[in-house]
Amino acid sequence: MDEAEYQQLPAAAKGDSSDHAAAAAAAPKKKKDDDCPAIVMALLWLLLALGIAANVYGLKAGFDSTPDPRLFVRLVAAQGLGVNDQSAPPPPTFELAVDVDRIPEEASYRGALDVGGGGAMLRVSYRGAILAWGTVPRFTIDVRRLGRSASGVATVVARAEGSVLRREMRDMIRAELRAFGRVEFDVDGGKVPSLGGHLRCKTYLFRGEPTLALPPCWVQKRPNH
Repeated sequence: MDEAEYQQLPAAAKGDSSDHAAAAAAAPKKKKDDDCPAIVMALLWLLLALGIAANVYGLKAGFDSTPDPRLFVRLVAAQGLGVNDQSAPPPPTFELAVDVDRIPEEASYRGALDVGGGGAMLRVSYRGAILAWGTVPRFTIDVRRLGRSASGVATVVARAEGSVLRREMRDMIRAELRAFGRVEFDVDGGKVPSLGGHLRCKTYLFRGEPTLALPPCWVQKRPNH
């Protein structure tokens, strides 16, 4: 083998090594470029799936949820509270009416709303002391017939049979009525399954014409609601 042929061998080997190195460097880059479209498409499909799931959940929530009406408990008449200076007052008795207001317009397309009652026990108290109790009858609100507000959709009579208010309690009620023109009573409407909890209300006994609007009842939700 002559000198010329011997010198060409390292050059040829060096060239082959450079070609292999270039190919090895280019191979990962090509694979990375090929993966980019797949990752982008996967992200797009994920976003599309999340959007569809959100829309389905929103529609389901809209169809399944019926807004709760706003309820009030109005005191129609009361006896046995000592406000008329009776020497022997009768047992405390409260005649209460349930009024409804602000029923959402979309409720008119869903038929009568089953609001509550069904034997729930109602209690009337004054400053933490229970004065009378009664059973709430089941009642519904037919929006198509009553409109978005109605008075007296249900009536409850609460009384304490065979008992009389203590003189101290009668004096407190009478003094508050003279000082403020009204007396505030708490009403526990009992558990109302259709509303998902306990109905809590306030009502007033006025000395003359009503001077204050009734506050709406609120629902004390159960822990799992």
